[in-house]
Amino acid sequence: MSRARKDTGDWGEDLAASHLETLGLTILRRNVRTDAGELDLLAWDRDTLVFVEVKAFEHLSTGADPAENVHAAKQRRLGRIARIILAGFSPEPFCRFDVVTLVRQPGLQIQHYPGAFVL
Repeated sequence: MSRARKDTGDWGEDLAASHLETLGLTILRRNVRTDAGELDLLAWDRDTLVFVEVKAFEHLSTGADPAENVHAAKQRRLGRIARIILAGFSPEPFCRFDVVTLVRQPGLQIQHYPGAFVL
C-alpha cells in the first residue's frame, strides 16, 4: 500500500470515528486484526455491537458511489471477522454492519450507512 493511500485511510478512519461519536456511538477499538483480516472500527450503539467498514477517497469520478467498494466478497470477509470477534462475547450481543464513506475533494462528503448489509 502506498504511503498516500495509507494516509488517506488513516484520515478517513479518524474522521469516521469522530463522526460516529457525534452520533452517539462509542468507539471500542480501531484496526482490529484477526486471522480473517482487519476491521476498521468496532463500536457500541447503545446495546448493539457495530462492525464498521470505512472507505476514504481523495476524490471520485462524477457519479461514482464509494459505498459500492464494499462488495459481496468484502461483506463475506467482514462476516468472518465478526464471527471471530463475537466468539469473545457471552451472551452474543445484537450486532450490525455499518459503512462510512468519506470523499475529501472537491468538498468533504461523509455518508454513514447504518445496517448497510446483513449476512
